[in-house]
Amino acid sequence: MDEANHPMHHVWTVLELVHCIFAYLQPEDLVSMACTARAFRLPALSHVWDEVDDDGISALLQIATDSGELMHVRWSRLEEYAGLIKRAILNSLPKRAREKLNRVLAMRPRRHQPMLPQLQSLHSHPTEPTDLLCTLHFMHEKLERFHLYLPMPADLFENPSGTEWHEPIQAALFRIETELPNLKHLKLIPPSTDLGLISKSFFSNFTQLATYIGNYDALTVDGILGLAQLSTLRVLDFTISLDTSLRSSFVDIRNDLDVPGFSTLEDLQLVQNIDVTLGILEIIQGPLRNLHCTIPQRMSTEDLQQLVKAIASFHATLTSLDISLFDVIPVDTDSGKWQDLVELLRCQKLTYLGVVYDMPGRLFEFTDADLFTIASKLPDLRELWICWTPRPEVKADEEDMGGGLLDESAVTLWGLAQMLQQHPMLDRIHLTSINTSDIHRAASTIEKVTRNVTISAQSMLVSSPSTVALFLDGWLPHCHLRLMEPGDNDDWDVQTSDNSRQVTLIMALVELLRCHAHLATSSIDFRDLKIPEAAMNLGTLLE
Repeated sequence: MDEANHPMHHVWTVLELVHCIFAYLQPEDLVSMACTARAFRLPALSHVWDEVDDDGISALLQIATDSGELMHVRWSRLEEYAGLIKRAILNSLPKRAREKLNRVLAMRPRRHQPMLPQLQSLHSHPTEPTDLLCTLHFMHEKLERFHLYLPMPADLFENPSGTEWHEPIQAALFRIETELPNLKHLKLIPPSTDLGLISKSFFSNFTQLATYIGNYDALTVDGILGLAQLSTLRVLDFTISLDTSLRSSFVDIRNDLDVPGFSTLEDLQLVQNIDVTLGILEIIQGPLRNLHCTIPQRMSTEDLQQLVKAIASFHATLTSLDISLFDVIPVDTDSGKWQDLVELLRCQKLTYLGVVYDMPGRLFEFTDADLFTIASKLPDLRELWICWTPRPEVKADEEDMGGGLLDESAVTLWGLAQMLQQHPMLDRIHLTSINTSDIHRAASTIEKVTRNVTISAQSMLVSSPSTVALFLDGWLPHCHLRLMEPGDNDDWDVQTSDNSRQVTLIMALVELLRCHAHLATSSIDFRDLKIPEAAMNLGTLLE
């Protein structure tokens, strides 16, 4: 039809307008509209129906149960909408929705086919045993991702109130083992038990499993053996523990493992005690590239040396290392030192190194020379985090509880500038404390570092903000200096502490110096000059 001679009737613009409205609605509004405006159900749901939650499943069931249309029309529509769903996140369906689900399952045709045939990812966070049983109805062999999150300590799982979970959990594990062979990503956090719930046979049918996230205390000894023998596993995450008292014997595992363990593993995330951590590291034969390792319990320096040696054994492949050690107890000394960790520098392919060496109440020996050693031994390093127990702020009526550097003047901004000049790959550094006072020496001994650099610390010793600003402007012109806690994404508020006000003042002065240089080298009209955000609060900072 010639649209010029026969323009589209204006009634068809209604659907166009509806689609525009749908694009700006929130998902919960779309679900509500899908339930109330039958004519627009499909266009509404198509905007959000690739991922649904409990409300979305309730809306889907309503199509089949709350309609006066003929049965074949209901099922046709239900299958049409169900075919849009690719991801489902289920917590707890209301009682009414569970009743509707049972009706639909009993009445629907082609019951041998999956309820949600295009579903690729299924997450279950049940709050009642019936919630877990409802989840089982949506499992099918094409699932690629499955999450079950049901953290429950052994003492709670084994008492009378927890026994009602036993059968649903066993059913879920059996269905996962026998009916989901194509899983690529499995997150499984079942309750802890004295003997473990997951055995070796559980992993025997997985042919594509690349990622496993679980609580280590839910696996039996041979369950860990079965996991270790998966030839497709690339990522292993044991950062969740429900019962630290329940630990398998790694002596048994090492003795029973007659083939290379974790032969393809590339990414390992661990938050376990030192014995479990060492046991897992010792059986890994794969090309480990990323390692995140946290030891939350107390450990001795002998344990530390074993751990460092085990990590250094992956020097041929390791590119990212994040190690957090809490409550390290040094032997015959009141301080720890970077030399305790120096064997980590065998991993010369590292592009990221993060170390938390926490010794409550004790000093840490670390200097500019150690920074130079790290940078020279790790030529590809781009980001470096070194954290130690900070020196506490002591008031007049309090005693110093220890912490901090053995020499607080040993790590300096001057030293960082020299290191950044000599090692051009490094552009992000975080240290617990930095001394910015010792920059009076002739800066001619270093060259200007023109690349973008971020230097952050938990505290900085500043005697003259203007001197620091002039130093940065002259030798680190694109450096961003900031105060932050490890892991924080945002700068501290300018009013938080005197130290943070000093650092913010430094950056404000640097911005003003940059503006001055820009005015001196360009013909921009002064009225067109935009004041940088960092410099706008300069008056407040100087009060």
